[in-house]
Amino acid sequence: MSIMAESIFWIALFLIVYSYLLYPLLLLQLSAISQLKRDISYKLFANSSGVDRRANIQSQELPPITVVLSAYNEEKHIVARIENLLTLDYPADQLKIFIGCDGCSDNTVSLIQGIHDSRMRLFDFTENRGKTNVLNDLLEQVETPLTVFTDANTYFQKDALIKLARHFENEEVGAVCGELSFTPTSDGSNQDGLYWKLEKLLKFNESRLGALLGANGAIYCIRTDLYQALEPDCIIDDFMVVMHISLKGLVVKYDSEAIAFEDEAPSAQDEYKRRVRIGAGNYQVFFRNLDALSLHRPMLFFCYVSHKVLRWFAPHLLLIVLMANILLLDAPIYMIFLAAQCLLYAGVYFVHRKAWQPPGLLKLPVFLLYMNVALGHGFLRYLGGNAAGAWERTAR
Repeated sequence: MSIMAESIFWIALFLIVYSYLLYPLLLLQLSAISQLKRDISYKLFANSSGVDRRANIQSQELPPITVVLSAYNEEKHIVARIENLLTLDYPADQLKIFIGCDGCSDNTVSLIQGIHDSRMRLFDFTENRGKTNVLNDLLEQVETPLTVFTDANTYFQKDALIKLARHFENEEVGAVCGELSFTPTSDGSNQDGLYWKLEKLLKFNESRLGALLGANGAIYCIRTDLYQALEPDCIIDDFMVVMHISLKGLVVKYDSEAIAFEDEAPSAQDEYKRRVRIGAGNYQVFFRNLDALSLHRPMLFFCYVSHKVLRWFAPHLLLIVLMANILLLDAPIYMIFLAAQCLLYAGVYFVHRKAWQPPGLLKLPVFLLYMNVALGHGFLRYLGGNAAGAWERTAR
């Protein structure tokens, strides 16, 4: 019994450490080797198709593009967001902006109606049906070859659309994900900004390997004709839209120069609520897309399992580690492990209930555990059927 418990303990612990620490290190090595091969091919054999270079198209060559935005009660952000989109460095005659209001009960619609610009079109849906239904309806109206997805509380850097559009000269590219940067607004209790910096590093290097599967809803662009209508109860639409494109065998690029900005959640508690919903969406994605586990594209499979699947099931692995640890208390080392876990879980409790800020080196591990508790909460919500695509406002 103890041998089995010990094996289970170490396997589960290894998988957690692998996903959060070892996989990023391994990914960086694989990405560096891949880039080195391209550079050698380009320099020694003049193979221009082998080097990973960004396109450099001129303004007059920019393709028509439509920005779509689904909004629900966004009176706080919507005017500034529209002004941001209207002042981007993109030819006015090549840009359209579609805004779908999903049964807004505040002043969002009237504020939009007060802005007059031929590039902008308002779709006022009086019934609140959820973001995915609005996106499905908006995409039916899009006639441009490219569509950019974004959020109401996001702001683009001036050249963001140009940076996204330049990749589509390559016919193999089906989608491009931009880079989201968080503007700190809290007192430092929310460590999501640091966590997101690590995520951006992973996305950049997965893109180099042709293994980027999903995007962030704040800023990404697709070929319009590749859009696959989402199921009405879809929770994380951004991941699903790009995942469908990636599974078709098309390239998904990550452009760290196509930049968007967004305020981070003001507190860890606000981030927790957001993570619960995303967590439920993660499990929805996993169980509805088991074909993504196919070995047909080995590198995509490797990155998907290592980066996504193991992270999504980290709460289950953490529970296994805890339960196995309890069965192994006859050895001093396992008593230390259990004491460390109890300390971290106590930290999570005080962060959530008392808005406590962990000191120094405890800050990041407590935050990661806190987010995994939220993810586990999301799993319970998914199992209970309480997760759907309807809007649920959070502070971010």
